[in-house]
Amino acid sequence: MNEHGIRDLESILISLGLNSNSNILCHSSLMHLGKLKNIDIVDYPKKILEVFSKILANTGTLIVPSSNFDYGIKKVTHNIDNSPVSKSLGSFSNYVTFHSSSYRSLNPIFALSAIGKNSKDICLQSNALAFGEGSAWDILFTYKPKILYLGCGFEYTTFIRFIEFKYGVPYLYNKLFTTSVVRDNEKIDYSVIAPLRYHHLNDQTVYNLSKFEQYLIEKKILIVKKFGETKIMLIDMHECFDEGIKCLEKDLHYFLAKKPSYNETEYPLY
Repeated sequence: MNEHGIRDLESILISLGLNSNSNILCHSSLMHLGKLKNIDIVDYPKKILEVFSKILANTGTLIVPSSNFDYGIKKVTHNIDNSPVSKSLGSFSNYVTFHSSSYRSLNPIFALSAIGKNSKDICLQSNALAFGEGSAWDILFTYKPKILYLGCGFEYTTFIRFIEFKYGVPYLYNKLFTTSVVRDNEKIDYSVIAPLRYHHLNDQTVYNLSKFEQYLIEKKILIVKKFGETKIMLIDMHECFDEGIKCLEKDLHYFLAKKPSYNETEYPLY
């Protein structure tokens, strides 16, 4: 197995354009990032955060997804302060979320956690919407961030759901959740709303982003760099949004493996 040092990671992030003015949404899978020289795997999150802190300094912002999917699946009360980040989002997201300098947004299904200059503005919003006006994702979008992939593939792109929401694809609906969300030991009064796939279409709304990924690579919008046996990728969120909208305009089901077989007696045709 090829080994790289933590400074190699720092160098590649700088080569991708990260600097003290950057707002970075980071998706990660540290177990696929490869062996980092002289660092125990349990210390990866800490050391990688140190790299980001050095690059972003006091004027940049690091953002990670911090969803708690048990809230929606198991109807478990979500506590902003201590409910775990879903394991599928990786150890780095969990580490950042529970760092003493971190803030976490209110919507459990599409939560974001952030450290840095704009973290409060992004995460301490006055509603619990997933992607609507004034949501954490909506505010994040205004900061013109980049999306970074550390050891994970393009299929991790939660931002696709933001694009779908803004465009208005027919296979999603806005669900109102009634399970409690707690912050500072008090239940929040905001309505928790998130776009989900219709249950009866779950088997037919399987995502396949490989076509979109290749399209973005060919247009040199998605930048890919090798890092040992894996890769690190970066894309401008606004460029991703613009191209995603263009693709949906040509094919309403562009992000899916195939078009669902809609039934006139069920939503969205009913």
